[in-house]
Amino acid sequence: MNIIGYSLGGLVALDYLCPRASTSSEFLDERCRQAVRAVVTIAYPGDFVRLFFPTYMGNRRTRTPEAVWTNTFIPADVLGSNLGDNGDHEVPAEVAPGARIGNLELIHNEQYTDSQLTAVNIWGQHGFLSHVGYWDEPTAGSCLPLVWMALVTPTAPTISA
Repeated sequence: MNIIGYSLGGLVALDYLCPRASTSSEFLDERCRQAVRAVVTIAYPGDFVRLFFPTYMGNRRTRTPEAVWTNTFIPADVLGSNLGDNGDHEVPAEVAPGARIGNLELIHNEQYTDSQLTAVNIWGQHGFLSHVGYWDEPTAGSCLPLVWMALVTPTAPTISA
């Protein structure tokens, strides 16, 4: 089984796969551990959540520690995250603290377009409009080829758009 979450759906998916340790009494279901093979988040608002709740991703247990997590982001998307601490203009060279939730570690971090976030873009609402740009980018079609590659070969590097 594969789990794909777009925007807040990615947050919900990761909350289910990595619940807080204090709220998960019957936490580990062996069927879930074996069934979930890949997790793909698209426009995942991880940095946005960490901005307001810095400890949100902490103290979590993992239902599927063997699952491969792939994140897809657009640098101009003010809500989507590259899960790095160096800004959203590039794929981070190393995994940031927010790129691990419980024992589920971000394996592939894919930049979808080269669109950059600037002060002019924010003023012109491009940063917010980019959040829906994963499905209608004129030059690339959509981010679905990245998602497909993450699902069919979760342990191999994914393609770049």
